[in-house]
Amino acid sequence: MRHTNKWFVLVLLCGSLAAACARDNPRAQKSPPPPEADVPLGPNSLGLTFTPMPDWFHFRTAAEVQTWIDEDDVKAMMEHAWELWGGLTSPTTQTVKDEKVTYPIFETWVDEFKVFPPPKSLARAPKESIHLFDLPRQLHLGQSRRPKLAAAKEDGSPADSLGLVTVKYTKEIFEHVQKNQYYKTEVMNTLNQSWDNSAPPTPLAGRKVKNFPNTSIMLKPTYQVISGTSATLLPYWAGPANSSNPAVPGVKTWTKKMLLIPPGVTATPIRDVPIVKIERFYNFKLNQIQVDYLNSLGQGTFKVGDYAILVAMHVSSREIDNWTWQTFWWSLEKPKIPEAVRHRVVSPFDNYASAVGYAFTTGPNSPTGLNVLCFNPYLEADFDNDTFALTEQVGIESNCISCHRAATWPPPSFPSKPKAQYFTGNGLLRSSHPYFTGTTKVDFLWGFALDVLPPPVPPVQHP
Repeated sequence: MRHTNKWFVLVLLCGSLAAACARDNPRAQKSPPPPEADVPLGPNSLGLTFTPMPDWFHFRTAAEVQTWIDEDDVKAMMEHAWELWGGLTSPTTQTVKDEKVTYPIFETWVDEFKVFPPPKSLARAPKESIHLFDLPRQLHLGQSRRPKLAAAKEDGSPADSLGLVTVKYTKEIFEHVQKNQYYKTEVMNTLNQSWDNSAPPTPLAGRKVKNFPNTSIMLKPTYQVISGTSATLLPYWAGPANSSNPAVPGVKTWTKKMLLIPPGVTATPIRDVPIVKIERFYNFKLNQIQVDYLNSLGQGTFKVGDYAILVAMHVSSREIDNWTWQTFWWSLEKPKIPEAVRHRVVSPFDNYASAVGYAFTTGPNSPTGLNVLCFNPYLEADFDNDTFALTEQVGIESNCISCHRAATWPPPSFPSKPKAQYFTGNGLLRSSHPYFTGTTKVDFLWGFALDVLPPPVPPVQHP
């Protein structure tokens, strides 16, 4: 789905700018990696063994994707987005604790905290039979990992606990981080200091971690928890016009509501409010272990039998140097899925709308082109002008590629705008921009900044 209007051009993502980022710069390949990983892969927090994309899915070459970008072939980009979606949501059956279980493939992928292990003082337990929920990490960028989530409303209503996320990575990302020990503060600090210590100093464009494998995929599944014993009145996204604050239409401003019905519950109809069965969402019940985990984090009062429903997901693959970016969110009206891939998208994942884009600007990536914008209404719609270091940018005008291009270790700091979470919300951000002074680019993974503890010396502060 692509929209062009007075507010924004909706398209997500990348071009091939990282070719200009001195990908082959020998100084960018400094410290040789240790021969073995410190942590074996093993099962994830659900006890599931990593399952790759299905055999029918094929990663595209960088040249092919670049052709789509050069020709502004949004149709091809959208079809590929649905291929990714169909692949990562395909079902897989495994045996966990002598019981056969079936999950979408993405649920078998590696947990964020396995890729970037927290210090023992902040380690979370238990490690089995749970989804490792957290608040969206962009809401507290620059802070070290917190042992607790922010509290929900005083009444502890599960329906108000919007936006729980579980970041997932493919095995390729885990192995790359482990091989190079990028999860260690001392390793990242040594690498970051090496740029200025070389003779001559490494150009800003070349100050980066080693490229991740081109078959890498990273995800941000986002969930809402609802009651398992009664109907829940929930807002749903119907565009900025259906918000009490169209300029910054965060979830709590949405004026369209639905009545979500779990199994065995009969709803009392409400005028002009559609009744939606929970089966239209990817969902699962919370078990006792999961409930104890969530309640211990101070995120409301959850009960066994409550449901977590998938409301949104960012999806990014490293098929090009700037990665591809696509985002999905639940839609009351089912989207039109391209014919070529429609049979690959199984229910309930055919209830999610999509937006894609593979460039910073139209042109593509032209300094004089229109900024390409993309946002997920469940994740970025409530970002206001204070979120970005540049002025006059809000969440519905943001673009995943611009935000992730700014991912650095150490993370950014803006003393003159203390509430800013990111350098920029949209627009062309070159790898040689002065913003990157004193930092190491981390190949678009904010996990480095959010999960690897800061260096022993204060990071560079930007105006």
